[in-house]
Amino acid sequence: MTITLARHAGFCKGVQRAIDTAKKVGENHGKAVTLGPIVHNQHVVDYLYQYGVQTIDSIQEVKPDEAVVLRSHGVGKLVYDNLQENNISYIDATCPFVKAVHKLASKAYKENKTVLIVGDPKHPEVEGILGWTEDKGYVIKSIDDIENLPAINGDIVVVAQTTQTGENWNQITDCLKNKYTNIEFFNTICKATSERQEAAIDLAKQVDVMIVVGSFKSSNTNKLTQVCNLQGTKTYQIESKSDLNKDWLIGNHSIGITAGASTPDWILKEVIEMVEEMQNEMIDVKAMNQGDIVKGVVTNVEDNQVTVDIGYKYDAIIPIGELSNLHIEKASDFVKVGDQFELEVLRINDDKEKVVVSKKTIDAKLAWEDLKNKYENSTTFEVKVADVVKGGLVVDLGVRGFIPASHVERHFVEDFSEYKGKSIQVKIIEFDPENKKVILSQKMVLEAENNNLKSQAMSRVQIGSIIDGTVQRLTDFGAFVDIGGIDGLIHVSELAWYRVDHPSDVVKEGDKVQVKVLSIDSSKERISLSLKSAQAGPWDTISNQYKQGDIVDGVVKRLVSFGAFVELIQGVEGLVHISEISHDHIGSANEVLEVGQQVKVKILDYNVAEKRISLSIRQTTEDVKAKQEAEEIRKLTADQGPTTFTLGEMLGDKLKSLK
Repeated sequence: MTITLARHAGFCKGVQRAIDTAKKVGENHGKAVTLGPIVHNQHVVDYLYQYGVQTIDSIQEVKPDEAVVLRSHGVGKLVYDNLQENNISYIDATCPFVKAVHKLASKAYKENKTVLIVGDPKHPEVEGILGWTEDKGYVIKSIDDIENLPAINGDIVVVAQTTQTGENWNQITDCLKNKYTNIEFFNTICKATSERQEAAIDLAKQVDVMIVVGSFKSSNTNKLTQVCNLQGTKTYQIESKSDLNKDWLIGNHSIGITAGASTPDWILKEVIEMVEEMQNEMIDVKAMNQGDIVKGVVTNVEDNQVTVDIGYKYDAIIPIGELSNLHIEKASDFVKVGDQFELEVLRINDDKEKVVVSKKTIDAKLAWEDLKNKYENSTTFEVKVADVVKGGLVVDLGVRGFIPASHVERHFVEDFSEYKGKSIQVKIIEFDPENKKVILSQKMVLEAENNNLKSQAMSRVQIGSIIDGTVQRLTDFGAFVDIGGIDGLIHVSELAWYRVDHPSDVVKEGDKVQVKVLSIDSSKERISLSLKSAQAGPWDTISNQYKQGDIVDGVVKRLVSFGAFVELIQGVEGLVHISEISHDHIGSANEVLEVGQQVKVKILDYNVAEKRISLSIRQTTEDVKAKQEAEEIRKLTADQGPTTFTLGEMLGDKLKSLK
């Protein structure tokens, strides 16, 4: 079998120039970005990333310390204007051939000529050319688009995307000549593109199979595939050697290879070497023995077995029991066509053309060594839960691993069904290769993380500081609040400036709160918090709300032997002494008052520092009985004539009650 590389395959000068420019900027500047990929090849983008060159989508993403490189496809005028307006320096790596098309389009537009572009409207090169006409030009992808063009009275200029095929250009321009007379054509197809396509066509006519190497996003690579297919030759487009399929070579005597303008030399070289390697494998099939380790690719999946290509004279079989150390119901639940594995040869029967191989024996050998290292180093690692069984969880480690129910979470879990298929972090707590036993714990990992968070939180929190927290749970005696890795307690007495019967009267689980740290006990990991101390108290504003002599509304909150406590606002209560409750003599407050009763009170005196207010109910009402008695005496004295004593002497204390 012969392998032939087409002339002019791979990088063109414009692409090479753009890559060299971006690489140099990245090396010298340290940080560089390109507006879109420098070329349409992810391998090149990844290669430049090593030199500090990253890809962004818009100017808004440019950071002050980054240098901007304009990619080989070019950009529209608006991008240049935006770069200048934002004082962003840039290095222009636009392909010189593309740059020439920009100048033609810009000149024609300024001369009020209509610009027609032969190319793909979604390709960045075409978008850039269109930008030099302020997006007022027209893009023609095929002759079908010509029918949709409007009537054009003025002069017309036609240019081409540099990677267009000559055939498409000729078809479109012939149609345009028949439709318009005032038209001028500029064949701006890159010479390198034409040469590459012509060489690919020539080679395709001589070989059995053509392999085109390049990105599926690359216009010129896709055009190469297109022109090779038109020659009636089996043509396969790949991005790298990993896409090659040995079946493409079977039964063929000549292989042709070409590559797009944005395909790196090293990718092309790897593909050629891989084709040669496949050719050698097909010529020389090595002998195979029991116990050999081979690589296999899944070609077919049945319920109870898997067929794999191991590069031998015939395919091998993996019985379902040899797929995994775990129980599998159907092979299709575990593997799919195209999967690649390392396998151990169990049995060979050339007479029956049968090879039996095992995946689980290889997995087990690799797994036990890896698990030993993880156990000895107390390594935390990720596993995926394969099954939920009685007493815990089963995971696939290459061997069977088990997580007891008590080691799944820090808290009790009633239903483990949601864990199936979930990835979790674990440590090995018991390792016994002889008995094929591996016990794991997620709980240990979670506890270590929690302890670390607690330590960080304890070192961060200071007495007197005001911090944010989230209410986690409520009890009869208070609320526990997460303050970033550790819980603190707000005692029920610290929830509000007023009396609280239950924490749920003030907060609920999930509430975001600000709290003040009252005390810290590092040895017991206890933190006392206060919600009310982080807020202004009702006594802080009392002097702005009330003054001596004011008559205000209140609610009787408590009755005591010496009077009644009346709430003025939530958290502020004042005392009505028993002598200030009624004009009549009473033995106890409950003779005239009851808890919850709405009353009017007069502020006699208050002391904010001592949080004390003296109130009076009596002085908000008139003593009707005393007034009536005074009126009766006045009438009596008027009827009897002058007396030798004063009215004050007659009424005594009764007059005092009217003051």
